[in-house]
Amino acid sequence: MAAICFLTSLPVPYWGRAHTQMHRALMWFPAVGLGLGGILMGIDWLLNAAFSPLLTSTMVVVALALLTGGLHLDGLADTCDAIGGGHTPNQRLDIMKDTNLGTFGAIGLFSALALKVFALASLGNGERSIALLTFPALSRWGMVVAIKAFPYARHKGSGLAFKQRATWPWLAVTTSLTGIIAVVLCGFAGLGLMAAAAALVLLVGGFLNRRQGGLTGDSFGTINEMAEVAVLLLFQLLGFWEPWL
Repeated sequence: MAAICFLTSLPVPYWGRAHTQMHRALMWFPAVGLGLGGILMGIDWLLNAAFSPLLTSTMVVVALALLTGGLHLDGLADTCDAIGGGHTPNQRLDIMKDTNLGTFGAIGLFSALALKVFALASLGNGERSIALLTFPALSRWGMVVAIKAFPYARHKGSGLAFKQRATWPWLAVTTSLTGIIAVVLCGFAGLGLMAAAAALVLLVGGFLNRRQGGLTGDSFGTINEMAEVAVLLLFQLLGFWEPWL
């Protein structure tokens, strides 16, 4: 329930105590992602009967933004503004605190949303269902990998509660759960998707770590958004859906 509170805007009666359970909630990040994917699959199924694939995909991506309260998109925008506008780690961290949307943030938001829409629209109905279930789960697992793998850049912040209590056993459990989800949905090709997502997380996380002197909550949101895009593009590029046709 703590994971649902943090990762979604769904009304669950738990927020009063959720902040004390964040380190334990890490294990359930992929499961929450899978649940979001199930909601998206239902929305896609309902809308696809009345609208074109492109319009349906647009509404599905908008639905995901609403279901998550724009949390990760906000992190992506702040990070793009910081990387594009700052010259030192401290400047970049200060820019992240600015609530105004800058040019680099707008470019990042538009790029991520457009890539998701067109990647989904290019998939057939069967492929779309599998992709919609898979990409939110893998991207949220990617955040757990980043939380454990990289230092935190601030002395306080939304991501600090996760970082302080994240341990290798928690990561192992989360990775095992994600592996089960990936194999059930995509066969052994799902492990390839996990490996690609992990590689992206480490590359992006390493870049942000060097530029900012550590990661922040916004960085984790950025990694989630980039992992979502990457997994959808891999579905389009490599055809992992063929065993289920």
